[in-house]
Amino acid sequence: MPWNIILIVLGIILFILCVVYIFRAIQTWNRDKPNPIHVKPLRNTAIISAILSALSILSGLLIPVPTQCTYAQRIHNYSDPFQCVPGTITIGGSTALKQLVTTAAQNYHNRCPSATINFGSKQGSIQGLQDAEKGYVDIGTSDVIAPSSPEYADLVDHPIAASVFVMIVNPSVHIENLSISQIQNIYNGTYTNWNELNLPPQLIVPYTRDANSGSWATFAQYVLLGQSDNARPAPTATPDSTTTQSSSGNTTQDMINAVENTPGAIGYAASSNSVVEANARRINIVNIDNYSPHLDLASGKYRFWNIEHMYTKSNHTTPLTTAFINYMSNESEIGSLIISQGYIPLSGIVGLLNDHCPI
Repeated sequence: MPWNIILIVLGIILFILCVVYIFRAIQTWNRDKPNPIHVKPLRNTAIISAILSALSILSGLLIPVPTQCTYAQRIHNYSDPFQCVPGTITIGGSTALKQLVTTAAQNYHNRCPSATINFGSKQGSIQGLQDAEKGYVDIGTSDVIAPSSPEYADLVDHPIAASVFVMIVNPSVHIENLSISQIQNIYNGTYTNWNELNLPPQLIVPYTRDANSGSWATFAQYVLLGQSDNARPAPTATPDSTTTQSSSGNTTQDMINAVENTPGAIGYAASSNSVVEANARRINIVNIDNYSPHLDLASGKYRFWNIEHMYTKSNHTTPLTTAFINYMSNESEIGSLIISQGYIPLSGIVGLLNDHCPI
């Protein structure tokens, strides 16, 4: 129970006890007519009790209540008919969401040829937020929520879908499950060889993403559990024995390619991209704490996932931008595409959203 609620309850109890005490004191006074010298202690006790109860209630009211996630209340599942709006817009940001957005944009254009949706050359969730704020793109896509700072104060968040992330390993690593603590020890350098995990001897090559990556931020929050300082991208993309881990480039596909081509490698990527590669036997997907990314998410046991966002600037929204955001938020229009691309419609996991607080 939050501390402010506890203090308010204690204040109310003290107040009730104070009233009862004063009432009984009055009854005693009327019955026994005690000496006035005995009245002063009773009066002081009553005053102290009243002050304590007032302070408890006031403290409870003044202590800020921790901010709760409110995504279940913020899902905008539009059901309006498809709107064809002519124009040109640019989208940039998350590579984990790019596969879905690219396909949806093409589908929109096929139904509305007068609409052109381009994609910026710069990639990464933080880059998408920055470019949306600066007006370089009309829509910035991100795996993470925009920081609560004045720099991003005029960005408007549009939650689109949930993206499941997975741990991936090179096919030379024959492992089906890793615990959270084992992954953390791999990325902080405690484990450097797979034989420390009862596998054949082979150098562990942990791959990570750069600081602009929402995949990295999601990994840091839900797998490293905030231990981000121990697993930052190394300045080189070439794995060697002198670094704890190697940066795999700036895109999800870079990560997958790095893990695929490096014996002993481990990394992480959006499931939407990884499943295709895993089905082609180029990488292996690893469970976390014996929970499957595809079977145990709905129960809340698999935690490595996040909400995918589209951000617009409040004073930089064109009619086509609004129409495309509404199209992406209309699950009757795009729900089947979300599922086929390996994402999860938000309406299907409403019960998990507020407990799975985004970054």
